[in-house]
Amino acid sequence: MRAADKFDQETFDAYNSGLVQLSDEHMRELYSSFMLIYVEEADDAVLERLGIGEPDERCIGFAEMMTIKLGELMDQPRHVRIQAFQSQQRKREEQAEERIKSQERERETMAKWAAQTAVNDRVMSALAWLWPMLEAEKGDVSEVRRFQRKPELRLLVTTNDDMKKISPYHWRNMGCSGLRPQELRCLAVCLSKPGVPAQSDDFKKMVQAKIGATVPAEHEIVALCEPPAAMLPFRKGGPPPPPPG
Repeated sequence: MRAADKFDQETFDAYNSGLVQLSDEHMRELYSSFMLIYVEEADDAVLERLGIGEPDERCIGFAEMMTIKLGELMDQPRHVRIQAFQSQQRKREEQAEERIKSQERERETMAKWAAQTAVNDRVMSALAWLWPMLEAEKGDVSEVRRFQRKPELRLLVTTNDDMKKISPYHWRNMGCSGLRPQELRCLAVCLSKPGVPAQSDDFKKMVQAKIGATVPAEHEIVALCEPPAAMLPFRKGGPPPPPPG
């Protein structure tokens, strides 16, 4: 592997597995042979026994590494060496399995959030007419008052430049209490646009946590695309809910 400048885990593991299983006598013999190569005093018999030709710099470097490694192994009884290697292998296999599971969980999470983003966009598209109407104080009086009373809802008609003017104090005071599911989804869309100030991050995370990771069923999405009942008569002129996508 050194000559080819590449690493092969299977070969490396097989080498170490054989190494720890050597008898104490063979371990000392191997240590002595590598030490002779390292100090450049190995004769032809030593080189022939190890199956190598004239040692070059790579070989001498490997011999140096092996004298250190074998010196540590020689201090341990054979059964301790084997148990330690097997334990190390099991730990590495468990870590590899956990990495695979973690990657799978991450892929599943990303897929769910991608699906949630699609739902949010669909709801926002269906209700895009509603927020400017409420801002203009048109429609049901109670809905207009509710819109004016909640600074979180007014974000739905606030530009990025105006969002940047909102103080950190006011961002910290924003919450999800009393917000409807479709309002949360529309807020998630607004707060995910490029240029939204970083001060909104905590509120954005709060909104996403409130929405959750469970993707709604189609009939639930259709319901989310509907405005409050009091605003249904005012949808005239606005686009109907988008068809299932």
